[in-house]
Amino acid sequence: NAGDLAALSLLQPSNARQIAADCGASTCADRIWNQALFTACVDGCVEEAVTGLSLECAECYGDLAWCSGVLCNTRCATNACTPTCLTCAGYDTCVAALDQCAGRMSLDCPDT
Repeated sequence: NAGDLAALSLLQPSNARQIAADCGASTCADRIWNQALFTACVDGCVEEAVTGLSLECAECYGDLAWCSGVLCNTRCATNACTPTCLTCAGYDTCVAALDQCAGRMSLDCPDT
């Protein structure tokens, strides 16, 4: 929705992918053993970190954190827009799921 798009656009140069990765690697790392607990934690963390973002939109990023964590382990935790993360086998599938969930193409990594 328009509010979510506005909230995401205000993050530059930071981005929601990185916020989700940071939440997953720090705040929610103790829940990595359980997908539901982990994604719920990341959802809340992203929603809190991004002023004006709806929980529904934040949930897309929680799912991304889970997907990339499973496929890429720690490659995306430090910087979600580095070539190391972006070229991780299967990461493009995670981003495609993010795009479908969010209803738009992810603009978080401007050079991709």
